[in-house]
Amino acid sequence: MYGNGLAYRARPDIQTAIAFLSTQVKAPDQDDSKKLWRVMRYLRATQELPLTLESDDSLQPSWWVDASFATHHDMKSHTGGLMTLRKGAVYATSR
Repeated sequence: MYGNGLAYRARPDIQTAIAFLSTQVKAPDQDDSKKLWRVMRYLRATQELPLTLESDDSLQPSWWVDASFATHHDMKSHTGGLMTLRKGAVYATSR
């Protein structure tokens, strides 16, 4: 879970944003503050959004993986992935 347990278990839709913002804790700037407030507004607007998981008869997983290199000031990168069986993320990761 690496510091974003709530996003990992209950709100996988904000996992990427939380993974990024948690890397900015030591020296946040005004832009990071705007990103945090955007996440907060999104959470407030989607409080009733249910976590929905469904599968089809094939049970064939679909994967989406992406990476962004040298995203941060210290040249660290971001990688993320998501697996679904039809609707909803069965597994999601962002680092």
